[in-house]
Order: sequence, then C-alpha cells, then structure tokens
Amino acid sequence: YQCDWSSDVCSSDPRFSYAHEFETASGWKITPAVDFYAQGATFASVDNAVQGRLPGYTKTDLNLQIDEPSGHAFVNFFVNNLEDRRIPVTVVPVWSSTTASYAPPRTYGVRLGFRY
Repeated sequence: YQCDWSSDVCSSDPRFSYAHEFETASGWKITPAVDFYAQGATFASVDNAVQGRLPGYTKTDLNLQIDEPSGHAFVNFFVNNLEDRRIPVTVVPVWSSTTASYAPPRTYGVRLGFRY
C-alpha cells in the first residue's frame, strides 16, 4: 500500500509580521504592529480522513503600544483573532465522531506595564 501526499499543504503556510516604532518630539514611542497568518485547507491526520478535513483560515492580531519617554511604563492596546474565526487547535478524527478544541475567539483589551 502506497500513499501519495504530493498535494498536501504544509502547516507552515504564509505568516507576516510587521511593527514600526515612531518617536514623538517629546520622547514618547508609538509602535503599531500587525501579525497575519494564513492556513490553507488541510487534514488533521496523516491518513487524510474525510472527518479530519479542516478548512483554510486567516488570523490577524493587532497591537498598538505607547511607551512613555523614560521607558519605564507603557500601555498596549490589542485585538487578537480580528476575524473572529473558529480556529481548530487540536482535532481528533474518529470514524464515528470527531472531537476538536478551538483557539480563543476575538479578544481585545488594554495592558499596562512597568519596567524596572
């Protein structure tokens, strides 16, 4: 028995990250950032069972960090999973049923931080 996986998609599909730091005249640092990941359709197991077929998806995370001039304190605004997609993390295909766990839905918030 031989398997042909030549059409399978790698799990390391395109990933893009970008951040740029801007500094104001008064010394504040403003850093917007974006992380983007695209996953093509794939299978959850090596046997390519129909029950383990996973659709493609994209995931985008956004951050905006503001650092005060001394660099000791910052505020970070974030949105994770901007698309609010159900992203399977673990999928166990079984003939009679398939179980899955999912990444968190869209989350957003503010972080405050202090560096000593």
